[in-house]
Amino acid sequence: MMSPLPSDLSTNRLGSAQQSTLLTFGILAVTVLVAATLSYSSIEPLLRAPVVSQALPSPGLGEYDGRVWLQTVFSTKDDLLLAPHFISYYVGLGIPPSQMLIILHSQTPDSQELVEFRDLINRYASSVSVEEWIGEYSSEVMERRRNKMMKKTHRLREADHWIVHADSDQLHQIPGGNIQSFLQVVEDEGYNAVYGHYVDRVTQDGGLPSVRTAPSIFDQFPLACDVTKAVVGIDVEPRRWQGEERIFSVRLSGPPQIPSLQMGPPSEGEVATTSSDIPT
Repeated sequence: MMSPLPSDLSTNRLGSAQQSTLLTFGILAVTVLVAATLSYSSIEPLLRAPVVSQALPSPGLGEYDGRVWLQTVFSTKDDLLLAPHFISYYVGLGIPPSQMLIILHSQTPDSQELVEFRDLINRYASSVSVEEWIGEYSSEVMERRRNKMMKKTHRLREADHWIVHADSDQLHQIPGGNIQSFLQVVEDEGYNAVYGHYVDRVTQDGGLPSVRTAPSIFDQFPLACDVTKAVVGIDVEPRRWQGEERIFSVRLSGPPQIPSLQMGPPSEGEVATTSSDIPT
């Protein structure tokens, strides 16, 4: 999810505790969608193409003065092999490591997984802003820590900034493949939030094996499907967001017809974006 921040950002992404809570809970609370008269067919190639690099971005990408930020939480126990795919994917969309805010969660301060995760970040994406969270996991604590991290990021003070919120197994797929260009279209249409469909991915035979470092994650899980809605039964009614923040959110809404991936054009005001949910 993404969201622009007011100039007086004093509590996470927004200007008040209430606003920041809305933002950090974006994926759960924001049911809004967005901008443009794009048909679902315009993003179908993105669902099929292996758009994820097989390697992390090389060190030394340099600072980038962009206004699009990415925030996520990695579990050091579960996400070590997934993280390179995640980081390189969003770099490919146009968000450099210097615009990434990552929380590393570990049950203990001396776990081998935490050591390996630190090494991974330091070697390949050292400009990423990283905070470590040691202790038992809970969604409430996670949201508070995300809010706190956003509040401490002083560069996030411009009203035209966007925040991309993505779980570690979610790869937002953008029409055109460049998030900066896409959001410019969104802004030109007068929208301040982006909403999309959940798309699950499985192997060619429908399996859910562990993620590997190579090949690309889209090659590992080439088939798109709609498991989440069938199992969880979530279906969100989209509506226009009335707040000031700019949010990029992905939630289930009127699922695409998988596996044919055929779907009519979105309703007025809706933009056809998707997120691939990769098994961990």
